[in-house]
Amino acid sequence: MKINNQADQQSIASITLFAPDIIDPADCAKIPFEFVLPKHLPATTDSLTYRFKTTLVFEEGIDSLDHDTIQILKNKPSGGENDEKNMEKNSVHL
Repeated sequence: MKINNQADQQSIASITLFAPDIIDPADCAKIPFEFVLPKHLPATTDSLTYRFKTTLVFEEGIDSLDHDTIQILKNKPSGGENDEKNMEKNSVHL
């Protein structure tokens, strides 16, 4: 989600993951995935923020929502052999 001035919210992209497993209340489940942010997104500012929104939908019709803030930094060109290392260092894993 792209949020401008805390009022205007825009969905950038979405993915749907299905997990038909049964998870007991005391258990923890991890579902690995990757999401690549579009390259054209402007950097985070005081008035422009981004959130990763997660919705879990249970068979009984109960929804669980979560929001995690994502900070997008301006990409500084470095040039040279360290490009791959810099890309790895700047990667975001959720």
